[in-house]
Amino acid sequence: MKAEIRGFVKLVHDTATLLRVREIRTLAVGTLILLFWQYFGYPFTYSEMIADKTGEWRYDLIAPNLYWTATNLILLLLLPLALEGRQRKDSLRSFGLGIGDRRLGCATAVGGYVIMVPFIALAASRPDFRATYPLNQNALLSHELFWVYEVFYLLFFVGWEFFFRGYWLFTLEPALGTAAVAVQTVPFALMHVSKPFPEAIGSVFAGLFLGMLALRTRSIWYGVFLHAAVAGTMDIIVYLQRGIGK
Repeated sequence: MKAEIRGFVKLVHDTATLLRVREIRTLAVGTLILLFWQYFGYPFTYSEMIADKTGEWRYDLIAPNLYWTATNLILLLLLPLALEGRQRKDSLRSFGLGIGDRRLGCATAVGGYVIMVPFIALAASRPDFRATYPLNQNALLSHELFWVYEVFYLLFFVGWEFFFRGYWLFTLEPALGTAAVAVQTVPFALMHVSKPFPEAIGSVFAGLFLGMLALRTRSIWYGVFLHAAVAGTMDIIVYLQRGIGK
């Protein structure tokens, strides 16, 4: 019995020791942040726990998604920066928040967007995509609601890209090299499980591409532009096809 207890204690100790390794700690903390965000930062949280306390207001119909963007920026951007800032004094550029390789980044982001436009238009013609985007269909009830929603939706990708292609990618890179691109792609793709199947499959390749883009340019901003431009274009096409209030 004593041997089993010693084995259990050693197992607990060894597990705790793993968390002293920066890369493992980053993955563990990052996973906790994603779980917390999914349970308490998503639109349904606002609808179930907050909406009845705020009452009706001007943007009440899209408020769950405004809340989603706010929690995204707090939990996926500001919190990791605060946590890592306590561990090291590196500049923001070490997390991909600098301009990096401007020529490569601009050429790739613009070129990638141009290539994607026909695929976006094709996807927007599918019923499953039109039923999904905008993510809050109430945004189509008025022009004001749509554009306010859209501004917040595009800001969403700052936190989103930083978490995967800034925080995880650049923290894991010193130990894993380019394999860090694949590691951050796994949770990124799994976050697309509820999306239309073609988009979910495409997220694997998007995660790899955006990861390599951030790694090569040493910046997340070109990925932010590309991701936001693709998502925003999808919404705008649906907005123009369906019209306000229809």
